[in-house]
Amino acid sequence: MKVYTFKIYTLHFLVAFWKAILISDESTEDFVADENVVIQLPDYHPFGMGMPGRSCSAESGYRYGFNSQEIETEITGSASHNCAEFWMYDTRIGRRWNLDPVVKFYESPFATFSGNPIKLNDPSGDNATDPSTHVDDEGNVIAKYDDGDDGVYVHKDGTTREMIDQRREGCDEMCSNPNTDGGGTYIGKLGGDIHMDWVGMYSNKLANSTNQTLSKDFTFGDWYENVKKGGDWDLKDNTETIWGVAWSYDKERKDDNGNPIFTRFISQNISFFNAADFGNYHAGFTGSMFGVPVVFQKIGAGLVEELKDITNGDFEDAWRQYTENLWFWERSSLFDNPRDYWYNTKGMADGIFMKKELNLGPGSQIDVVKVK
Repeated sequence: MKVYTFKIYTLHFLVAFWKAILISDESTEDFVADENVVIQLPDYHPFGMGMPGRSCSAESGYRYGFNSQEIETEITGSASHNCAEFWMYDTRIGRRWNLDPVVKFYESPFATFSGNPIKLNDPSGDNATDPSTHVDDEGNVIAKYDDGDDGVYVHKDGTTREMIDQRREGCDEMCSNPNTDGGGTYIGKLGGDIHMDWVGMYSNKLANSTNQTLSKDFTFGDWYENVKKGGDWDLKDNTETIWGVAWSYDKERKDDNGNPIFTRFISQNISFFNAADFGNYHAGFTGSMFGVPVVFQKIGAGLVEELKDITNGDFEDAWRQYTENLWFWERSSLFDNPRDYWYNTKGMADGIFMKKELNLGPGSQIDVVKVK
C-alpha cells in the first residue's frame, strides 16, 4: 500500500491549523485520483493536537499524523502524543517528555519546534532552528551554528572556526547568544536575499576561480572535474560553500501555498534567483576564461541536462527537450533548461568580455578584495 500525505495550511481568527489528508493507493504504483481512497482527514491545533469533531478516518491501521510522526495512543487512550527518533512529546501542550539532546542555552530543553510549529519542521525531534552561516570572502563555509539566526556573515581572510567561537563568547555548536555574528559582516539571510557585493564576495569568487583557470598547469580536465556534478564548482551541491548551504536550506522550505522558497543572490549588475543560477553563471564564466569554445559548453550543458532527466526517470522532459531542440542550429538552448541556459551563456559572454578587456592569458592573475 502506498500512502500520500498532503498538508494544507489555513489561517482562521489568527489561529493556525494544519490539515493532513492521507490517501492510500492500493491498486497502482502511480498516483491516480479516481483509484485512491481518503483514509484520514484530521484537522490539527498548532502543535499537532487533533481538533475534536473535525477529523475522520477509515480502518487502515495507518499510525502517523502531524509532522509525519507516529501517533502514540497508549498513554491517554487518545492521539495525544507523537513519537520520533529523539522525542516523545505531548501535542496538547507542545512539550517533550525527555530532555532535548541538542543543548540550547536560550531555550527550555522540553520545548518543541522552538515554539514555532508553523514555520519550523522537526521530523526527527532533534532540532528545528535555523542556522547562522559564517563564510570567508569567497563564500567558503567556515562554521554553521543552529542558533535560530538564519543570517549569513562574512569574515576576514584567515578567520577560523575557533576564532568565531571565541567571539561568540565561547559557545559550542548549538549555543546561542546576542553575539551570533561572531564578529562577521552581515550580508543577508538564508531564505531571503544575500548581497554578494557588500563585501566583495561576488568579485572575489570569480577572481579566485579565474586565477585557477589561468594558472599554467590548469588543464581542460581540471576544469571539467571542477564543474561536473559533485565537483568543487558544482556550487549548488557543494555544501562547503554558501551556495550549497542555501540550496540545501531551500529544499526544505515552502511558502503557504506549497511553492518553494529560494535564497536569492544579489550583485550590483545581476541577480541570481537561486544558488543554481549562480552555479550555471560561474560554470560559463570559468569555461570562457579557460578558453573552452562556447559551442562546446552549450552542447555539453544540454547533454548533461538530458542525462540528468533520463537518470531521474523524467523521460517526458527529456523527450520534450530533445524534440524542441532537434534542429539545434535553429534552437538556441541545445537541450538545456532555458533558465540554466540563460545564466550559463551570460557567464560565458561576461568571461569572454573580461578576458579581452583585461588582456588576460595563461599565467595572468586578478587581484581580490579582502575583507578588513
